[in-house]
Amino acid sequence: MVRAVSQDGSQVDFSIAGTAPAWSPDGRWIGYVSEDGQLFVTNTSNESKKLLRVDEGGELLIAHPMWSPDGGRIAVVVRALEANNKITSALVIVDVATRKVRTSHKLPDDVVAFPAHLTPPGRFRWSPDGRHVLVAWEYAVVVDVEKGRVETISKDPIVGEWVGDHIYYIAVPRAKDSVNRVYNGFYAKRPGQAATELMNQAELEAAGVGVAAPTYGSMVAAPNGAALAVSTGSPDVGSSVLRVCDLKAGAPSLADPAQKFELDGGVVALDWAPGQDSLAAVIVAGNVVSVVRIDVTSGERQVLATWQFEDPMEVELFVHKALSWTR
Repeated sequence: MVRAVSQDGSQVDFSIAGTAPAWSPDGRWIGYVSEDGQLFVTNTSNESKKLLRVDEGGELLIAHPMWSPDGGRIAVVVRALEANNKITSALVIVDVATRKVRTSHKLPDDVVAFPAHLTPPGRFRWSPDGRHVLVAWEYAVVVDVEKGRVETISKDPIVGEWVGDHIYYIAVPRAKDSVNRVYNGFYAKRPGQAATELMNQAELEAAGVGVAAPTYGSMVAAPNGAALAVSTGSPDVGSSVLRVCDLKAGAPSLADPAQKFELDGGVVALDWAPGQDSLAAVIVAGNVVSVVRIDVTSGERQVLATWQFEDPMEVELFVHKALSWTR
């Protein structure tokens, strides 16, 4: 299901025969994965171009295309069944203009879990300078897209985001003697350097920062790099907390954010508006899924779209679905 909505809540009349739509940085094109698993770009005039075809018999293109900051490349993850029946994953960089694979980098085993639609990414994101890609599924790695170096960031899932030349992230390991997940630290990490701990587990718990449901949480930087939005769980079951942290003075403070908003339901996707005055969030509350615009100053909320389902399994289809606000 692909839908577009204007900032005033009115529906935009165009459709895409595929999944995981992502707007290009200039707002002219939308990258998506077609119903038969191929990578396409299209525009609102329904002009489409195929960028990548995978072997349907032995390859699977995971439906999370990610545009480079300059709009010239798209990164995707491709799963392949090798001759020995081993499943491998590769980060594939496609040149948009030539429609050819620019580079392909094998990922370590178990970075991407299978089946991928049941364990979607904690973060799949280009660095602002276009030199690295963060691939965070079962555990997190950073890939140097030109040199091919792969660096492990965490062997646990993370909630993370690029800010400048480094990543802020919360590690989400399993709790001791439990299948549940916990936040055990908030870190800053530059590629090639050791991570710096900003908050430990006790400090996160004291600040009320806990694992969200039905996802681990969301973290997204404002386009100008001046603010970081972080959605996590709340002490109140069935709700979540959205923190907007000021980055102008340095590292973000989850304990003392610039703004803090309580939300009814779990945030499963988050993205900044072009003007950076508001955020769009996909919120799941029971069997109801809503797309909500949140003013980051006042906290005022506007429901842009909503769906109600009888079958809870249908709600699961929205978890980790792509949310992309055109620039």
